[in-house]
Amino acid sequence: MLSRGNSNWRDAGKDPAQKSEFPADKRSSTDELFIKLIEICCLKYDYSNEYKDIKSKALRNAALKKLLEFFSEPKNSAKYIIQHFDRLIDMIKLNIFRPPFLKRQKYSKADPDIENIEKISIFIDPAWPHLKNVYKNFLQLVIIEEIPFRILKSYLNYSFIQDLLEMLNTENFKEKKYVQVILVRLYAKVVPKRKLMRAVMENCLLEIIHEDREFEGTNELLEILASIISGFATPLKKDHAIFFIRVIIKLYKVENLESFYANLSRCTMMILSKDSSLVIPLIEGLLRYWPCWNSQREVLFLAELQKILGIYKSMESEAMTLRMLKKISRCLLSQNIQVVDGAMCFFESDIFLQILRESKEWTLPIFAPIVAEVADNHWDKEIKSSSEAIKEILIEIDACAFDLALQSYSKYNCVSILHHSQRRIEAENKWEVLANRAKTINPDSINHICLIQTRACLAINFSNQYPNYSNSKLSTNYY
Repeated sequence: MLSRGNSNWRDAGKDPAQKSEFPADKRSSTDELFIKLIEICCLKYDYSNEYKDIKSKALRNAALKKLLEFFSEPKNSAKYIIQHFDRLIDMIKLNIFRPPFLKRQKYSKADPDIENIEKISIFIDPAWPHLKNVYKNFLQLVIIEEIPFRILKSYLNYSFIQDLLEMLNTENFKEKKYVQVILVRLYAKVVPKRKLMRAVMENCLLEIIHEDREFEGTNELLEILASIISGFATPLKKDHAIFFIRVIIKLYKVENLESFYANLSRCTMMILSKDSSLVIPLIEGLLRYWPCWNSQREVLFLAELQKILGIYKSMESEAMTLRMLKKISRCLLSQNIQVVDGAMCFFESDIFLQILRESKEWTLPIFAPIVAEVADNHWDKEIKSSSEAIKEILIEIDACAFDLALQSYSKYNCVSILHHSQRRIEAENKWEVLANRAKTINPDSINHICLIQTRACLAINFSNQYPNYSNSKLSTNYY
């Protein structure tokens, strides 16, 4: 992997100005001219100083454009390009594979010294006008039909692909697009190296997931993967299913999910369209990584659940359906309007309403008390109005079951459980004994005991409220 640092380029050898000239003799052979152009393109200059080596920099840009002219002629492929392919690849590696340019400073919006932080421009590598021509040459080498894939294959090792992928880690949008197109073209052309390319991309994503790596090109990398996934055969191979579970699902827990959510969701839906059985581990992952304290991401998770609802068959896993419905019902109690609105959108889905009707004996007890609570006590008038409409939908499903659910909720509400349940009293005594023992060993442990006790009390309250689901269906942690 490339190391980070300053990207000022300097020639470590001879003075570039002494070498940066085209052959003066017009009788020089075309082969010599081609080699000379490559040598000129291999020279390095300090682009951080725009007044330094002006003529030499202009000469190198001219050499890069001249190389493009060579590539545009099909007859030159076998005669010059293939013959000097080693030199061309070395020139491209020397120019493109470099430490990333210094990124802009990360400012906090709370910083009083910074105004109009949204208008801070992104720094672009001053060498980009030169690099753009190098990328054009590289792309042309890849797409020339006369160059067989076996020649490219010999250069596509793990290190080369990793270094090329590392060039996505830049704020320069144009450079990321060039790298993206080149990677897609290489994947399409060099078939024997596809598995290796997927492995390098997977390792990069695993670093983002497990090492909290800041990677500027995650969105573009997922866009590349989307084009790759679209070509997966059905039924899906075992390796591809494992990749979905190990990588794609876990990307939902990454801190900057919002920056690449659209392409991540696109990859997810493509894989589910090829193997619908993977919807179960996806729902498990979404519920496991649910961002309870981040309203913006919670809206994204609700939107994702809505997308996959058409693929999910509720009867395949009743316990999973219960977990999902409990999570949606909790979102209805949120104080954030967008989260509540996202949860209410489920009631506009015919598939969701079908699930409520088919299992009304346990879905209505989940939603009826909460919808009634929101309709009566929510602070926003529009939310209260929408809750009344949902309340009417639930009554239409089964009015008797709806009334029974409200009565059951009143009978087994938290206050009643707290003061009158024999189970609750026994549990309190056990927790008191446990807390006293823990306090004698470590006084700080009492805070952890209180947290565990709170979660246990919630489980007791739910099991008393819904006794039919106190055994097997509550074996999974819903809280």
